[in-house]
Amino acid sequence: MFGGGVAHSTNYGANWIALNSGLTNTSVYSVLVKDNIVFAGTFDSGVFYSTNFGTNWIPSNLNNVSVSVFGTDGINLFAGTGNGVYLSTDNGVNWEPKNNGLNNNAVQALAVNGSDLIAGSYGGGIFRSTNNGTSWSPADSGLTNSFIQALLNVGNDLIAGTYGGGVFHSDDNGISWRTINDGLTISDIYSLTADNNYIYAGTGNNVWRRPLSEILTAINDPAVERVNRFYLEQNYPNPFNPSTKIQYAVSSNQLVTLKVYNVLGKEIATLVNEEKSAGNYEIEFNASHLSSGIYFYRLQTGDFVETRKMTLMK
Repeated sequence: MFGGGVAHSTNYGANWIALNSGLTNTSVYSVLVKDNIVFAGTFDSGVFYSTNFGTNWIPSNLNNVSVSVFGTDGINLFAGTGNGVYLSTDNGVNWEPKNNGLNNNAVQALAVNGSDLIAGSYGGGIFRSTNNGTSWSPADSGLTNSFIQALLNVGNDLIAGTYGGGVFHSDDNGISWRTINDGLTISDIYSLTADNNYIYAGTGNNVWRRPLSEILTAINDPAVERVNRFYLEQNYPNPFNPSTKIQYAVSSNQLVTLKVYNVLGKEIATLVNEEKSAGNYEIEFNASHLSSGIYFYRLQTGDFVETRKMTLMK
């Protein structure tokens, strides 16, 4: 919370307790949890991290910069700042700048979509990197507003919230964008999130929502195309807590297995293990009994095998 530091609640927000010991700057812009480490991005004082869920805070070597947002692919940690993007490969202890080709350094939003890192800048549009930020290229065709304040990946799709232009959607990793502002009367978008059914947009005064089915079904590949091939979608939402949905397609009658594994390769759950006819399917995975971390889900049917990664954040 900006100005008040970090707080936590154990009763779904009814009461809050401040957790600011060692946090020498309580103007907090962003918070992220990775591998049971909590990261706080501050105004002008960089990144602090806590290994005991906020009881105590430790400053990192990324300081004297405002940190607007964090992103992670489950291994690497990224920070979007007023001076561009920084990368940490040691859970936030050390950071290095990654700005080659990033023409606007005021990065307000980050999203990890598959192997791509997407950065939204304030006034410079959207950029994409395929090598963890080593180099960047513009990804803003069709984007009529360059003031990006929020990015969200939903499955393989990207949603962007802008200041003055509303909400945009991309189904090709940012190569092209189109507006999805039907019914949205406020064009200043400060935050985006999604659950299993809706996408939510936060403005200065309200929260707006729209069914995901109106966006993804109407814009993505028609279902009739997907049914002609095997396919395993990225789960959504991702990261998730405690449940997420997984979509897949089967092109012919086959025995299908869909299993979840931890990072050690141990099988955690079997979601599907039965004969399926050709079609598109969706299943919900509830991980309320599991701890935060990286998990993998694997679809196998005949000779087709595909594995994807998902992140549980509690």
